[in-house]
Amino acid sequence: MNQICGTIHNIKKYDKIYDVYIDYENHILNVILLENPLLKKDLKKYKKVNLYFKEFAPIISKKRIKNIIKIENEFKLQIEKIQKGKVFHLLKLKNHKDYFYVYIKDCLHNFNLKDTIYIYIKPTDFILELL
Repeated sequence: MNQICGTIHNIKKYDKIYDVYIDYENHILNVILLENPLLKKDLKKYKKVNLYFKEFAPIISKKRIKNIIKIENEFKLQIEKIQKGKVFHLLKLKNHKDYFYVYIKDCLHNFNLKDTIYIYIKPTDFILELL
């Protein structure tokens, strides 16, 4: 599971859905959450949070994808390591601060070490932990 530490930047509530914006290294991430009794009292602007996402969650591309999904959840990363498996390869990715791990199917991509790639995470694929 990948972890990102950030701060709540803004919160919008629609019926029983929270649209939360998280500041991660001056980059705004969008997270969609269902209403929860614990969130109701503790979900506040400027609160520190951890965001988690699974290694299979991201959409991966060598080129930047425009006008398809929300760009808030875009990460530009460099491949640091490729661990090859029979069916899936595990990519170790790095930005300026953190490491992320993503599984890819071996026949779908032709990635090499030091390639720059983009990953995109849907707002519903994050798990939020309040700190």
